[in-house]
Amino acid sequence: MAVIFTDPYTKTRTVRFDGAVLDLHEQNLIDDSYFHAIVWDAAAQTVTSIEYGATAYAATGRAEVDATDDVRAAARAWAIMATKDTVRADHRALITEGTAVRSLTSRGKAKGLEGKVERIIDSKHDDPFTARNDPTKVALVVDEKSDRRAWVPTGRLEVTTPISEQQVTALAVRMVDERGAADIYRRRRFRR
Repeated sequence: MAVIFTDPYTKTRTVRFDGAVLDLHEQNLIDDSYFHAIVWDAAAQTVTSIEYGATAYAATGRAEVDATDDVRAAARAWAIMATKDTVRADHRALITEGTAVRSLTSRGKAKGLEGKVERIIDSKHDDPFTARNDPTKVALVVDEKSDRRAWVPTGRLEVTTPISEQQVTALAVRMVDERGAADIYRRRRFRR
């Protein structure tokens, strides 16, 4: 159906992004909610959002998801390219078992620890202070030279080995396939 705007005075309807609406999003703020359609903008070759309504004013727009397969494929390709930059910047996405890492902690037994990740598990800490960097994952880092080992939140680790472009692309594709192009855009645009 696309995004439809109706002028409240002249009753004329304007249809935009027909066949290009990927998803709908409601942005809840303190006093009001704003309604956005996440769309593929063919002219700009990007995913963007358009506000079609709000509780703050008399909104007369509406939208429905109607993206075609071609639009979804183009949005997926855009999301993969956009996610590659995120993967390069976010070292936690690169940490897997066997990855060479350096601990970024400033005190405790993990301070200055360099080694390989032996295991990654879900954190058992419910305390937000203890698991504040990445509340779901901790890694067992083992330094084979000094036989030191410590559990470190993955948010406090830095990858020391260079990453190939193939690894970046594979991680970006996996993230887009797990989340979808609309969710990738939503996370970039509507940060909470």
